[in-house]
Amino acid sequence: MATRRVQYYIESTYIGYGQKGELSPDISNDTLPTFDGPIPDIGVPPSWELTLDRIRYAGSVKEFIAVEQLVYSMLKTPRNVKIVDKIVLENGETAKVTEILYNASLTDKKATFDAETRTAENLAFKGTKVRKWVNGQEIKIPV
Repeated sequence: MATRRVQYYIESTYIGYGQKGELSPDISNDTLPTFDGPIPDIGVPPSWELTLDRIRYAGSVKEFIAVEQLVYSMLKTPRNVKIVDKIVLENGETAKVTEILYNASLTDKKATFDAETRTAENLAFKGTKVRKWVNGQEIKIPV
């Protein structure tokens, strides 16, 4: 059985680790509203969505406040979000998968923060593009 640890960063600030996050293209923005109804907007790359069920972070109350402020600042100020997934396969091979969501904004204030359990839940971001590397080699994403 493979083991993995997924770490999340906003810009260069380590936010915490989590087990479940989903990064996917949002293809619902591929139409333009017109007086005659929506028409396809061909050639415009889709935005990307990142949803995180739960992130656990270590730290003091001061760090808790700093993380919460940084995340909520993204309602108005887009920042890059980096996901680092460190995987150890059953055969001992390791993989480091790094993804960066550029110009990410928090999509709403439904995120919850719990100082006692040091967790942030229900985080959702939308960004402009994604780049991905596996063990330092860039993987081209065709979207």
